[in-house]
Amino acid sequence: MLRANRRALKRGGKIGFWTIHPAAGLSPRLRRIASATGPPQNAMRSTNERLLRSAGFGDIELIDVSAEYATTLRAWLAAWEAREQEMREAVGGADFDRRVANRNGALDAVDRGILKRTLCIAVRP
Repeated sequence: MLRANRRALKRGGKIGFWTIHPAAGLSPRLRRIASATGPPQNAMRSTNERLLRSAGFGDIELIDVSAEYATTLRAWLAAWEAREQEMREAVGGADFDRRVANRNGALDAVDRGILKRTLCIAVRP
């Protein structure tokens, strides 16, 4: 996908994307927790920087926006809690419980520093 994006860009063109991923340097146990609490695709074996470099990008900038992600998770949880009855009716009780548990798990992992959200920006040379 990154290589296809690079080919679509003119020289000097930029790509930018957000990603949620386990923090660097985690023990296997903490990496499993981070992978389980983030989205399914976050359990990658490489780093975003390595992936971008191998796809031919340069001038790579990685910006940690984990604090903002935690703020978003807290706001999401507060909104769903404030409208719990309506949300349970809209998505079903089991789905409501699953979504809230997933967001709480993600928030805990972000607060512990084991799950990160990063804005990745790179340039096609």
